Amino acid sequence: MERKILIFGEEYNQDWLNAQSAREILEEAYKKINISSETNIDTILFVLEKVSKAWLDPQYHLRQKALEYLISNTSFSEVMIEKSFEYISLFCSKNYNIERINTELGSIEYLNSFCKHSTNLQSNALSQESSLQADEIGVEIHKNKISNNHNNKSFFLSTRPKGVILNINQGNQYFEIIENLIPAILTKNINIIKISDENYYLMHLFLESIKEFDEQNIIFQNQTLLFGNNNNDIEEIIYNGVDTICFNGDLENLNILKSKIKYNIKIIENVYSFSFAVIEGKYIKQIINSDSLYNLAKDICIWNQKTSFSPHVIYVIDKDLKSTHLLIESLFDKMIQINDDIPNGNLTFDEKVDIRRIREKSKISQVLGEGRLVCPDDFSFTLILEYNPRFKISCMNRTLFVKRVLNLDGLFEQLLPFSGKLNTSGIYVSDELKKDIERDFINLGIKRITNIGEMCKKHIWQPINGYFLLRELVDWVTLI
Repeated sequence: MERKILIFGEEYNQDWLNAQSAREILEEAYKKINISSETNIDTILFVLEKVSKAWLDPQYHLRQKALEYLISNTSFSEVMIEKSFEYISLFCSKNYNIERINTELGSIEYLNSFCKHSTNLQSNALSQESSLQADEIGVEIHKNKISNNHNNKSFFLSTRPKGVILNINQGNQYFEIIENLIPAILTKNINIIKISDENYYLMHLFLESIKEFDEQNIIFQNQTLLFGNNNNDIEEIIYNGVDTICFNGDLENLNILKSKIKYNIKIIENVYSFSFAVIEGKYIKQIINSDSLYNLAKDICIWNQKTSFSPHVIYVIDKDLKSTHLLIESLFDKMIQINDDIPNGNLTFDEKVDIRRIREKSKISQVLGEGRLVCPDDFSFTLILEYNPRFKISCMNRTLFVKRVLNLDGLFEQLLPFSGKLNTSGIYVSDELKKDIERDFINLGIKRITNIGEMCKKHIWQPINGYFLLRELVDWVTLI
């Protein structure tokens, strides 16, 4: 397939894009905003629902093309790729998106029109204590305006698209580039998508599927797809000409992006981060005898740890090392089972080298009495028990570190250097310890605290990266 850029429904060769044409793209984008903002959300949901059903069908011709390409060009197995198509279908489904909109925005009606609200402001007389506190912080209290009477006011509230969104995706998790585009479509924004060469094909096929079912051309005509590395002049024109940038990538590339922005442009940041699990040692046997261990193994295997919410380390809180050894032995059996259910893909030579290197280091540590290596002969997964509790970043592809800490303070000490870089923690601890963990983990900037076995599950009500994306992609408008 010859790669071409897509400019609002029209295809061009890559060399068509230059400084002048980049300005023309932005000019055309801003002309589209008012028309797009008038689109009924039901029409958008109708088109996406058709796309959803198509990607759920194994016989759908664009899905078959995507499967063939991804098997040949990624290290994911066919089973894993098929599961990603199920996710794509979910992200586009009508019921899912209605529930998501209602959860993140409060009501789907805000996307269509102004909705009437009434406020009932009722207050008892301020206590002397609260009055003093208010005075101390310099707040002027008009006591004559505060009474026990209802103060009824009505107003109208609606949303408006942010405008022109630049969606930059540098991730190695290919289906996430589609997941990140859907909210911008739902909120009626005009989208410029800039992705890496390796992710171009799937996104192009997805947009083609929208075109197939978008009979009124209400969505497809508002999408622009760019790929590869453009020169600095083109990038600076586009970066500084949009309303909002959704960035998905590493911190180094985020800083490069920021260095090219001259104006106060909003950046919605999704920077690569790391996740881990915590288990209290006294519950190890309980976990082994339940579905939790299989689900924990699934958290490790799904997407081959190439998402920010896959665990790199499991910490066992216990004074006795026996529970940690028991966990890694039992986890080995479940990983064998998972590998049958969701096999690993064809790893690249470099990926195999990384795994071999870390295994050789672990063998040396085992001889020195500093840890233990538990793995099959092939490269399907690697479990490493290390007596050094220092947090480690895995080389991915189902490589997991298991470590023991004596108490919560010891765990916090290991996590502190990664403050602000941690995403999700799956926990299996007592209710008493859970309260302390929640407090400490929130202070570390951890975005999600969930059960082990649910780290890779995406719930509508649970923001993955610390924010609800739909809220970030609209402006709220009030009429009195």
